[in-house]
Amino acid sequence: MIDGLTHLILRAVIILPGLILGVVLHEVAHGYVAYRFGDPTAKNMGRLTLNPIPHLDLFGSVILPLLLLLSGSRILFGMAKPVPINPYFFRDFRRGLRYVGLAGPLANILVALIVGNVLGLAINILANFSNLGLAGQIMNILYQVTIAAVSINIFLAIFNLIPIPPLDGSRIVASFLSYRDMERYFSVERYGILIIFGLFFFFSPIFWAIVSPFFNLLFTASTLWRFLL
Repeated sequence: MIDGLTHLILRAVIILPGLILGVVLHEVAHGYVAYRFGDPTAKNMGRLTLNPIPHLDLFGSVILPLLLLLSGSRILFGMAKPVPINPYFFRDFRRGLRYVGLAGPLANILVALIVGNVLGLAINILANFSNLGLAGQIMNILYQVTIAAVSINIFLAIFNLIPIPPLDGSRIVASFLSYRDMERYFSVERYGILIIFGLFFFFSPIFWAIVSPFFNLLFTASTLWRFLL
């Protein structure tokens, strides 16, 4: 029982920093780009902040990751409260919708690239001087935190680019549709979560076959230091 609890706590310590960083920056990126296109909604509601508290959601940021941790799932992800966006404030409706949709996934890719390469390289250099005892164990945990942050943020980027409402990919696709088709497309949002979970449950092998090359490419780009050492 104690060993199981210790393992769970250690796994949470390894996974949560990258997850929290990823979901917070994802939402801030949406809000900031929306603000740049003329929508002050997120700014007025105090959501353009790196303080995680205003962004965290009880189910998406706490309960869902905890359930995945307890189940021993290989996939662990979560979500923050969606930043409120009012596209009717956009100076350019279509471009605003498109770039707000892109902003979140691009923020996650940047997190993976920067955290993976900068911290990964630094930790591996330091590990050469602290490969024994407590210092070595700390370096090992920090390395696992870094790799987890890279993996989680890449997955968040790819997951959110799925073109099913309400995911970010749907905003990008919608920005190229006529207004009538856009309205029909977004009407699917009420069933979106069910469709997404059905996709994972029934078509997981196909999904991973499509996603894996992109995931592996981004993971390699985020850990380029491995080819330097």
